[in-house]
Amino acid sequence: MADDRPTLEQIMRVSSGGWAAAILAAGAEHSVFTHVERGADTVAALAKQAGISPRGAGALLDGLTGLGFLTVTDGHYRNTPDAAEFLVEGKRSYFGGFARVALSEFADWQTLPEAMRS
Repeated sequence: MADDRPTLEQIMRVSSGGWAAAILAAGAEHSVFTHVERGADTVAALAKQAGISPRGAGALLDGLTGLGFLTVTDGHYRNTPDAAEFLVEGKRSYFGGFARVALSEFADWQTLPEAMRS
């Protein structure tokens, strides 16, 4: 018999979607996938190449790993196949700009509850 009890899964997935989008946009903004593809595959190397702090680089790499865009083994990060295909700058299939645009529109979406009043 299937468990038909209500869960918070869908609510949490949708509610936290903005966080995932922001992490992906930050990765695209700082060319993480391009740097990793070109060999900056550690926290220190990425921080240097991207011009960001080591702490920020570590948090970003771990966030992108958690979202499934990177893998990590012994402190070395690699792009997943999707990231390698669509998030490395210069490739014809590059789609990282979409994540950046989506993030830039978040402020507009924050006004949606108020817009419903008018």
